[in-house]
Amino acid sequence: MNQGSADVLEQFLGLSVWEVENEAASARGAVGLARTWYSLANLMRRKDYWLVRELGVPAATSWAVHLGVIGSQAKQPVSGSL
Repeated sequence: MNQGSADVLEQFLGLSVWEVENEAASARGAVGLARTWYSLANLMRRKDYWLVRELGVPAATSWAVHLGVIGSQAKQPVSGSL
């Protein structure tokens, strides 16, 4: 994972459930993408998670790839550095 992807992933990991819901609302034009953001927010609320990071780095990285936040080539085993 290059430094740019690592920085973007770190920002994504720090998103609150409120920020995830705002991303969903701003993606209204892309219905599928908005639904995916809302699904992440719903999961976070069900599990009582405040930050994306609480999902665990591997799961959060998968969400980041699925949402197009980072490219799929960036999804490699993540060391404990994050």
